[in-house]
Amino acid sequence: MSIIFKNKEHEINYNFILDNMKCKYKYGREYSLAYLFALDEQCFEHLHDLFDFFDHNIIIEGWDYIGGNGQKTVRLAFNLWNGFCSDGGKYIEDDGFESDLPSKYFSPCNIFNCQNGIYYFEAIKLRFPKYYQS
Repeated sequence: MSIIFKNKEHEINYNFILDNMKCKYKYGREYSLAYLFALDEQCFEHLHDLFDFFDHNIIIEGWDYIGGNGQKTVRLAFNLWNGFCSDGGKYIEDDGFESDLPSKYFSPCNIFNCQNGIYYFEAIKLRFPKYYQS
């Protein structure tokens, strides 16, 4: 599958992030996360605030450093990583345990209405490659 990059810097940053992911195998979620964090300048600058390369996992609190459209990029990246879709709102379930409320800011209507929308679709293709082979 060929990948559409925004510019040469995007491609270089993408490869840099993938090279620094020290996991044995890389699956769709690694490629989509690297692609999205390389796309947005703020995300790339705060890469170590958003992703723990040692534990190989996202850092939810890291998005406190990101503003504007970068928040859309982080929301999509986190959602494609593990289905995360909460901005921290809580409610009490029937069993008395707190649970995160899904956030409207994770909806496609809120994420894709920006200039990076076409690149967001590329991230989805990277996350689910078996459905987008051509």
